[in-house]
Amino acid sequence: MKWIMKKLTETVDKYIIYHKLVYLFLMISFTINLFRFMAIPFLTLFLTSKFDVSASQVGLLVGTPALIQLGLSVFLSGITEKMKLKWATISSLLLPTVGMIGYISLDQFYLIFLSSVISGVGWSVYNPLIMSALAKYSDENQVDHVFGLHYWVFNLGGVLGPLIGVYIGAGQSIAPFYFFIIALMLMALIVFFMIPAKEQVSRNDTVTKKGTFLKELKQVITDKRAIYLFLAYFSIFFIEVQFETNFPIYLRNHFGETGTKIVGWMLSAMTVTVLIIQPISLKMLKKITPVRLFLSSSVIYVIGLFVFTFSGWTFMFLSAAILISLGEVIGVPKMQALNAKIAPVHLKTTYFAFVTMGGNLAFFLGPILGGLLLPFKNGLLLFALLIILGAVSGVFASISQTNHDRGLNRKQNKAGVLSN
Repeated sequence: MKWIMKKLTETVDKYIIYHKLVYLFLMISFTINLFRFMAIPFLTLFLTSKFDVSASQVGLLVGTPALIQLGLSVFLSGITEKMKLKWATISSLLLPTVGMIGYISLDQFYLIFLSSVISGVGWSVYNPLIMSALAKYSDENQVDHVFGLHYWVFNLGGVLGPLIGVYIGAGQSIAPFYFFIIALMLMALIVFFMIPAKEQVSRNDTVTKKGTFLKELKQVITDKRAIYLFLAYFSIFFIEVQFETNFPIYLRNHFGETGTKIVGWMLSAMTVTVLIIQPISLKMLKKITPVRLFLSSSVIYVIGLFVFTFSGWTFMFLSAAILISLGEVIGVPKMQALNAKIAPVHLKTTYFAFVTMGGNLAFFLGPILGGLLLPFKNGLLLFALLIILGAVSGVFASISQTNHDRGLNRKQNKAGVLSN
C-alpha cells in the first residue's frame, strides 16, 4: 500500500509542476474570460433593446469601464499591492459582479452609468492582478511557459464565449448576464476557500522594504524597461484594434458586402492560428533568445501588414491575418513574461497595470486616429503608420529585454566580486 501511494504521489508531482495558485489563477482567467465574452460583446444590443437610450449613451455605458482602466489602473493597483492577495482577488471579482447586476436590474441611466464605473474599477484591479499572481507564484525558469499557457487559455475562453453567447440568445436574452454573474461569484467563493488568510510565500519572493505609494509609482513609471514595454504594447494593440474598427470600413468600401465577410474570415483565421500555434510555440521557441523572438515578431508583423495593404483577393487577406497572428503569438506572451521578470515582487501588479496601459491607450486612440487617417491616400497613410508600429514593437521589447539582461549581468558580476 505504501508503495502504491508513493508511486501515485510521484506521478502527481511529475505532472503538477507549478505552484497550486498558478493553476488556480489559470482556471480563474479561463472561466472569467469565457463568461465575460459570452455576455459583454452583446451588452450594447441588450441595453438598446431594454432601454430607450441613444447610441451615444449606450456607447458611454459600454466604454466607461475601459476609460476607467486607462485612467485609474496604476493608481488602483498601487492600492491593491498593500492588500492580501486573497482579498484583492475577491474584491476584483465582486466589483464587476455588482456592475453586472446593475446593468440588468436598474432602469435609470445614471444608476447604470454608476454600474459601469464600478465594473471599470473592478476590471482595473482584476486584469493586472491575475498577471502578477501568475508571475509571483512561478519559478523564474517557468515564467515564459506559464505566460504562454495563460495566453492560450485566455484566448480559448475568448473564442468559446461568443459562440456560446450566440447559442443562448445573447443580446436578446438575459441568460448570459446571469451566467456571468454566477461565474464571478463562484470564482470569488473558490478564492475565499483556496487562498489562505495568511498569504503564502511565493517561490520567488524576497524580503523587500516597501516605500510610500508615490515613491513606488515613481519607481514604476521611471523604469526604462517598463517604459519600452509600454511602447511595445501600444504599438501592437494599435494594430490589433484596427481589425475591430477601421479595417471593416476599409474592406466594405472596397469590396462591398464581401468585404464584411472577409473581416469575419480574417478574425476566425487569427483565432484558429493562435489556438493551434501557441501550444506548439511553447516548445519550438523555447531555446530561441527573447531578443530574436521580439525582432522576428516585428518582421512577421511588417510582412503581414504589407500583404494586407496590397491585397486584392480573399486568400491574401487571410494570409495577412495569419501572419499578424503569428507575430502576436511570438511576441505578446514573451512581453508578458518579461514584465513579470523586471517587476519587484511587491510591485508586480503595478508594473502590469502600467505596461498594459499601453494597450488600453491604443484601444482608446486606435479607432480615432485610424479613422482620421483612413480617408487619406486610399488608406495608405494608415497602413504606413501600422507598418511602422509593427516594426518598432519588437524593437521596443528588445531594448527592454537588453536593459534587463544588462542589469542581471551587473548584479552577477557584483556578486562575484563580493564572493571573491
